[in-house]
Amino acid sequence: MAYITPGLHCNSPIAFPPSLRSVYHRAWLGYRTFVLLVSVMTLARAILFPGHVGHLADVDDGTALARPSTAAVPFRACRVRLRFRVRALSPPSLLPRAHQRVDSELPDAYNVTMQNTHRRDQRPGEFDEWLQEDRTPYWPRFLGIFLVIAVIVGLNVYFLSPAIQRRVEYAFLRAQAELRNSRPHDMYIPTPVLATQSTQLLTVVATPISTSTPSQAQPAADMPTAMPTATPLSPSVILQANCQEPQGWNNCGPATLSMALRFYGWTENQYTVSAATKPNKDDRNVSPGEMVAYTFSLGNMYAATGYATDIQFLKFMIANGFPVIVETWFVPEPNDEMGHYRLLTGYDDAAQQFVAQDSYSGPHQKVSYAELEPLWRVFNRVYVVVCEAGRTIELQALLSPTLDQESMYRSALAVALAEIAADPQDRYAWVTAGTNYVGLGLYEEAAAAYDQARLLRLPWRMLWYQFGPFEAYLHVGRYQDVINLADANLKTTPNLEESYYYRALARQALGDQAGWQGDLRQALRYNPNLEIASRLLGELGPDRGP
Repeated sequence: MAYITPGLHCNSPIAFPPSLRSVYHRAWLGYRTFVLLVSVMTLARAILFPGHVGHLADVDDGTALARPSTAAVPFRACRVRLRFRVRALSPPSLLPRAHQRVDSELPDAYNVTMQNTHRRDQRPGEFDEWLQEDRTPYWPRFLGIFLVIAVIVGLNVYFLSPAIQRRVEYAFLRAQAELRNSRPHDMYIPTPVLATQSTQLLTVVATPISTSTPSQAQPAADMPTAMPTATPLSPSVILQANCQEPQGWNNCGPATLSMALRFYGWTENQYTVSAATKPNKDDRNVSPGEMVAYTFSLGNMYAATGYATDIQFLKFMIANGFPVIVETWFVPEPNDEMGHYRLLTGYDDAAQQFVAQDSYSGPHQKVSYAELEPLWRVFNRVYVVVCEAGRTIELQALLSPTLDQESMYRSALAVALAEIAADPQDRYAWVTAGTNYVGLGLYEEAAAAYDQARLLRLPWRMLWYQFGPFEAYLHVGRYQDVINLADANLKTTPNLEESYYYRALARQALGDQAGWQGDLRQALRYNPNLEIASRLLGELGPDRGP
């Protein structure tokens, strides 16, 4: 999904590798880190202050020892001093025997110098002269030591804590996205190259769907409802859901699916889901179809997705013990609209609200019916329901009226056409009409509906998540519209594999051999799991790439 900052409720514990999970191993890690810091400080001091190692006066005979060679003594002395420091902090059994015989390694000049150090106070003048040789300010040296220590500590924390890694990665990716979004770009998707006139569209709305297939000639008014029949619902149902998981970067899809799976006892997390559904961490979208495919891949879980007609369907599923994932429009601030998934786990008719587990806003969020409905219909009221394999038959029985794809699309289309008739300027009603026309294979009508939606100005992120316009324009031969829409998407973010894929199909139709093959490769670069692109590219053979 689009980038969504994590809320303050994010309370994921730091996860240590298996070898560091016990208290003993954590204590040992802290101890060794401390030893490492002391060693680094000693080494840094010897490097930054090499002149302080030698050239002390021999008070007994009045002669001065020549300063030992910088290459011979300071670094060797540093090595010895470092060994003393480590030996003082470490159990003898942890150190090689050689570290305990450091005196024998000292140069004679250094030994004499160290023996006479205690006489410094007896002849201060000679030492003052030596100390005044270097008047370089100390603060740059101390700053250097501090930076070395900060880097060592930061690397230790980063590599030993996956939670910290994710937070650092999140901050980096968000800054990258903010920089990209700050560049000038259109606030709406491009208008059509050759738009169908509004009067023609209103004629389409006013007349029944007419095709050569008798079953598709059914008037819109006679379309079946997608709401399963059932006994009256309880006025309030709240499922016990302790499955909240704050999302990572662009991860509301995997996080929401993870919450739905964890409702049934699944023990993994969103990063297991995202590794399979969005290998590129900056991927903006995980579709409902990808969620279903991943759920089936687990082997012991079942999932279904489809389009409903109203919130009664959601209440019906919750009342029967099935949480429902819904994809909704999300507007955190003006001109910043994007898609977002939520997991609905309860409803209350008295309060007129749902209970949602929201990977962005937190657990047990109250969302009113009036607030959810207009945001949900932007995505044609799409839903995803998952369950344990043992409840598959039960779920299929509840969904039986919606499992027939044609009936489902006709029901959803009837609602969209009614909304258009009530308000012809409702851009999202035109979008949902187009989506359902595509589902029914009526691409001319779909292209006309999408034209009108684009003339009413759709937000610039709209086609990050919805691909009906690409499908409709490809089928009616409007390839330049496909390329224009894909270009607009990729101008705002470069990693939308769907846009590369549809642009590849349009370029192929226009005869741009190198262009469409390059787009397929880009699509696979951002999502190696995009099988349809892999299959098309594989048909070229190994020697036909650009």
